Amino acid sequence: MALCLWATAIAVVDLRQRRIGNLSLLPGLGIAVAWLLYAPPQGLAGAAYGAVAALAALLPAWWLRVMGGGDVKLAVVLALIDPDALLLALIIAILAALGLGLARRARGGRPGPLALTGIPFAPLLVPPFLLLVGLRLFG
Repeated sequence: MALCLWATAIAVVDLRQRRIGNLSLLPGLGIAVAWLLYAPPQGLAGAAYGAVAALAALLPAWWLRVMGGGDVKLAVVLALIDPDALLLALIIAILAALGLGLARRARGGRPGPLALTGIPFAPLLVPPFLLLVGLRLFG
C-alpha cells in the first residue's frame, strides 16, 4: 500500500511540475529497504544488479538531456524493489514516450530525440511497474 501511494504521488508531481525532487525519493528508498528486508523477490544481489542496470540504462538519456535525473533515481529505487518488474515497465514506458514524442513531432513539435524533452517519464513508468508488482504479489 505504501509503495502504491508513494509511487502514485511521485507520478502526479512529475506530471504537474515536470520535476522529481530528491527528498521525495527518500520515502521510496525507505520502502525499498523494508521490501528488501521482508519480501525480496530477487534477493539483495538481484536488487543491487537491477539498480546498477537501471542506472546504466538510463544515464545516457540523462546525459543527452532527454530524461531528468529524478527519473533515473526513481528507476534505481524501483529496481531495488523489483528489478524484473522495472525492466519490463521501463520497456513499456520508453515505448510510450517514443510514441508520444512521435505524435508531438507529427503535430509540428520538436524534431529528433529532443521531441521527448518535456514528456514526464514517471507517469509512464509507475503504472506498469505497480501493475507488474501487483501481479507478482497477488497473482
